[in-house]
Parts: sequence; C-alpha cells; structure tokens
Amino acid sequence: MASSARQRIVFGMMGQAAKATLSLVASALLARWLEPSGYGTFIFVVGAINAIRQLFDLGTSTAYFTLAASTPRPAAFHRVYWGWLGVQLALMTLAISMLLPGDLYKGLFPSIPRPTATLAAVALFIQGNLWNAASQGAEASRQTARIQALGIVVTLAYLMAVVLLHLSGRLCTETVLALIAISWGIGCIAATRLRQHSKPTAPFAARYLGETFRLFTPHCLPLIPYAVLGAIAAFADRWMVQEWAGSQAQGEFGAAQQLGSLTLLVTVAMVPVLWKEIAESHHAGNREAALAKYARASDAMLITVAVTAGFVMPWTEEVVRLVLGPTYLGSGMLLALLVWYPVHQTLGQLQGAYFYATSRTAAYVTTGTVALVGGLVTSYALMAPQSAAPPGLGLGATGLAIRMLTVQFLTVSANELLLFGVRRGVKRLAIQSAIVTTCLALGWGCAQIGRAACQAPQLQALVAALSYTTLLSVVGYWTARGLGIASANPCDIVNGAAQRIRSIVRD
Repeated sequence: MASSARQRIVFGMMGQAAKATLSLVASALLARWLEPSGYGTFIFVVGAINAIRQLFDLGTSTAYFTLAASTPRPAAFHRVYWGWLGVQLALMTLAISMLLPGDLYKGLFPSIPRPTATLAAVALFIQGNLWNAASQGAEASRQTARIQALGIVVTLAYLMAVVLLHLSGRLCTETVLALIAISWGIGCIAATRLRQHSKPTAPFAARYLGETFRLFTPHCLPLIPYAVLGAIAAFADRWMVQEWAGSQAQGEFGAAQQLGSLTLLVTVAMVPVLWKEIAESHHAGNREAALAKYARASDAMLITVAVTAGFVMPWTEEVVRLVLGPTYLGSGMLLALLVWYPVHQTLGQLQGAYFYATSRTAAYVTTGTVALVGGLVTSYALMAPQSAAPPGLGLGATGLAIRMLTVQFLTVSANELLLFGVRRGVKRLAIQSAIVTTCLALGWGCAQIGRAACQAPQLQALVAALSYTTLLSVVGYWTARGLGIASANPCDIVNGAAQRIRSIVRD
C-alpha cells in the first residue's frame, strides 16, 4: 500500500487519467449514438438530479471526509454516516416519485417521465454520494492505489456495457441510468472493504449517534443554506437551457463541458490527497504548513491546466469533429469557452479542500453564496429570451458558458485574497493572469503557424504542438533567469523544476 503523499498523488494521477480517458470515450459514444437531442435529454436529467442531490446532502459529504481524514474514526462513525446516506436516498426518491405534485413536476422536468427521473435519482445517488463516501473512506485510510484501480475497473465495465447496449439496439436514457446504478453499486460494495478505522472506545460506542451528530454540526451548519442555494442555482441553469434553448443546445453544451473538463483530471487526483494532508496539518495545529501545501499545489495545477487549455482552444472545432462528429459542430464555440473554465475551477476545488479541511467553512460559504446569487441573476440576464419578463439577451447555452467563466474567476480571486491577504493575494492573481494570458497568446499564435505551414490537419496540429512546446520552454527559461530561480544552464533549470515539483508532493 502506498501511504506517502507523493506515492498517492502519482497513483491518483494515473488512475484519474485512465478513468478520465474511459469516461470521455463513453461520453463521446453516448453523444454520437443518442445524437444531440437525445443526449441533451440525458444531460438535462443528469444535471437536474445532481442539483437535487446537493439539496439533500446539506454539506455532510464534505464534513465526512474532513473528519475521517483528520484522524482515524471508529467504525460506528462510518455506520452513522452511511445510515444518513440511506435516509437521503429514501427521501429523494420518495419526493420525486410521489410527493411532487403533477403540475410542479411537469414544470421542473418538462417532457421527462416520472419513472425516468426516479431511476436517475437512484443511479446518480449511487454514483455520486455512495461512491464518493466509499472512495473518500478509502482515501482517508491512504488506500489510493486500490481505490483508483477499482474505479478503473468499474469505469471500463460501464464503457463495455454501453457498447453492448448499442449493439443490441437498447441504448437509451433509461438503460444507461440502470447501467450506472448497477456498475457503481457493485463498485461501492467493493470500495467499503478498503476503509480502515480505529478501534471503538466504550464511551463512543455507547453514544455514537450523539457524538457523531456533535462532530458534524459545526461543519455542516454554515453549509446548509449554501447547499440549498447551490442546488437551486444548479437546477436553474440546466432548466433555463432546456426551456429556452432546447434539448439540442443542452446536448451541445453537455458535450462541450465533458470535453472541456478533461483538463481537470490532474486536479481531481490532487484534491483528495491534498485535502487529507491539509486536514492532518490543521489538526496538528500547523496552519502555515497547511497554507504552504495549498500554495504549491495550486501553482502547479494552474500551470498544468493553463498550458493544456492554451493549446487546445484554437483547435476546438477539429476536436469536436473528431470526437463527437459533424452533428455537434455547433458546440465548437462552447468548447472554446469552456476549455478555459477548468483553469480557475482547479483553483476553486483546491480552495474548497483547504477551507473545508481547516474548518473555515463560514468564509468559503460567504464568497460562494455571493457567487451563486450573482451567477443566478447573470444566467437569467444572458439566457432569457427578449420576449421574457424581464427580457434577457437570449444567448442560450453560450450565455451560460460566459457566466460560468466570469463568476468562477471572480470567486476564486476573492478566495485568494481571503487566504493570503490583500498584498500577497493581488501578487498571486497578477502572476496567474500573466500565465493564462501567455498560454492563450502562444496557443493562438502557434495554431496560426501550424495552419500556414501545411494543409493536412494532423500535420498542422503537430507543427503547432512543437512550436508551442518550444516557445513555452523559451519563455519559461528566460522567466526563470530573470527571477533568479535557476542558472543559465538549461540542465540546472530542468533539475530545479523537478525539485520544485517533487516538493509539492513531499510529505
């Protein structure tokens, strides 16, 4: 078992890369085979139910991982949380299947049969809440390698089953949702066996329900209104696209978002490991060590995602044509925008890990609440048709992409100032903006070089990639010299960079 942070991040990156690749293939195949309208219906159901899941979670999932990661917990602690998950699942499925009045249900889920929404609630709760709890329990026990291997197996099985459903002519929204429930349900059962826990003490065993409630209360109370507002905002975004732009635009947006999120695979691997390390440092009273871990990890992740996005953005139409097919060419502009969303989303995820791990949920909720309210108003203004009351700009899914980019940037900037103070925070934001601008300019310029150099698309991309890599190396080299980070010897610069990267993941 790999127990050091360095080993776990390596295993996490490898596992997330494999799962992201398999998930991308599965999503691309679903998008092709269901076509934009059918895929849009699937995306709407998934997005709407995932928003409702937040409403029932009430922040308990983040509190669970923070508490489990900070120190080993008795088995009773985990049993109470899994019991709460069962209550959530029962309440959510009951509300969707029976309690929502017919007119209200039709307004919230237009053209979606109630049994389909109920099936989606069960499937996505298993894939989201149950799998996250099982994998977080394994991560908190430093079982990264094993949980990543299990995740790869489950994702691969899901992909193969999607192909079989298509070959048998039974691929539709309902069969895909049933497949999600079965595959990830089996994965959850296997994942729970990886969790380790301390031996329960007699006092805790006798009062485990009350003790667990008191542990969760300070973490969850600030998150309850935030979770409710977040669920409303997430649902409203999907509903507005579906209502005002239609299933076709929903499918194009969902496909572009799936492709754009590929650059997050490294960050997704880093977040649970960093969360664990920060929680332990905070629990030991070492705030400076926790903040230093966040700073090193966020810098590395920002550069990684920005470099990737800078190269991909000029080629979004080619990527869409290759991966999704010509029927999705309308999502090229959406992908060009959304490919930059992970640049600051990566910082947002790491910031969330830091705030949750250090129990500073009130500060995180404050900035998040302002972002949600502002984002909801902005979404309406950008997406609503001119015939609405009050009227909007009628930008549809493109408006949602613009809002996501703008609000994410402002929220992350505010959190950086909270974490590091105004002076240091402004300096970090200036450096981050310079990195993003440099990658954007070099990516666009190298794309023009590639297209001018040859006619074949594959050769164009190859020339652009070589040019981009070369220019980034030169810029990095002269920047390092100017800042005095390394000597003029390129080998020393490479060795220095390697040492810095290793320091990010060192225990």
